[in-house]
Amino acid sequence: MKKLFLLLLAAISSPLWAETPFPETPSVKGKVNVSDFLNVRLGPGLRHPVTGRLKPEQEVEILRIAENWLEIKAPETLKIYVSEARIDAEGKLTGELNMRSRMDSTAPSYGLLGAGSIVKRLPERRNGWVRIVPPANLKVYVAAICVTFDRSKFNEKGLPQGAVKSEDIKVETQAIPAPEAKAGEAKSEVPAPAVPAPEAKVEAKAVPGKTGNAEVKSLPAEVKPAAAITLTGVVVKWKFAKTPETSLAFLDSPDGKNQAFVTGTNPELQEQLTQSADSGKLITVKGNYIDGKVPPVFSVVSINVNKQTDK
Repeated sequence: MKKLFLLLLAAISSPLWAETPFPETPSVKGKVNVSDFLNVRLGPGLRHPVTGRLKPEQEVEILRIAENWLEIKAPETLKIYVSEARIDAEGKLTGELNMRSRMDSTAPSYGLLGAGSIVKRLPERRNGWVRIVPPANLKVYVAAICVTFDRSKFNEKGLPQGAVKSEDIKVETQAIPAPEAKAGEAKSEVPAPAVPAPEAKVEAKAVPGKTGNAEVKSLPAEVKPAAAITLTGVVVKWKFAKTPETSLAFLDSPDGKNQAFVTGTNPELQEQLTQSADSGKLITVKGNYIDGKVPPVFSVVSINVNKQTDK
């Protein structure tokens, strides 16, 4: 009985990245369309930690559309660090290791590399830490609105055409929790600073037929932009605004995801939006996204204040 229990425990606690190679996962190419940089996160949402940035025009491999977010293959530019204490001369791990976003045992973890995994070291190293090439099956997330890609290459489940059925794929919708630092994992004497999140970046809800400031040229025939788009949420004042049209942000809830910046099509509507700002009142607006605006700006043609408020 004890032996059976140990075998079951080993199966449950098996590492995410082991020596066994993973099959090739279908993907679709996309390109970052922002003018400054795009945050890379551990999970599909603004509440997940930022672990890196992508540059304008940088190419990404999209594995899945997750509502407002894209699950992508970890790019080679993503910084991943492990303790060198358990890596032999051939790059084989003698024990499991956390993959950290910076040279610090308290930094967000991408998950565990299992004993026996093979890693490729990069020249960047300090205080017992070394940067490695991202594992082939490591997935991270970016805002869909900030990437230009062809939606017609995905099926109704958000998977690339030709991919295996969604029920055969284990979909991770939450970031991997950071395990406690292992005994062989070094603590940096001078921890490198965390990658800061951009203050004025709005990671917005994707709009059918649009990806950022670019038209999707090969939409399926049945997908057509609606004449008027409806959004429900709350208005907040955006303290990092650089232009009048980015002074108000529209969120799905008071502490939720940014959907877009909002602006009224006339002074009266603009005044209504301003009065609603930071009130917590749930409102419904109709209108359309303004072409060519990144981050996106939603032009409001009508406002309806809901009876209930978001608490």
